[in-house]
Amino acid sequence: GLNSIGLQRRGFSEDDIRALKAAYRKIFLKKELNLSQQVKVFSELPEAQNQYAQRLLQFIAVSQRGVVR
Repeated sequence: GLNSIGLQRRGFSEDDIRALKAAYRKIFLKKELNLSQQVKVFSELPEAQNQYAQRLLQFIAVSQRGVVR
């Protein structure tokens, strides 16, 4: 899961944490589509414009070994 307490302690804003939570829920918890399809769906949402959500999407995209959900 998302460590929101750790993010708060590291100084992430509430908006950043909210965007990361949305990304986590949309990408990792929805099981009706595969991971790449979920990433595409999430990337079209307003929450995906957050800098940290973008970094998460980029990490998933360039992962050589894949990401397990």
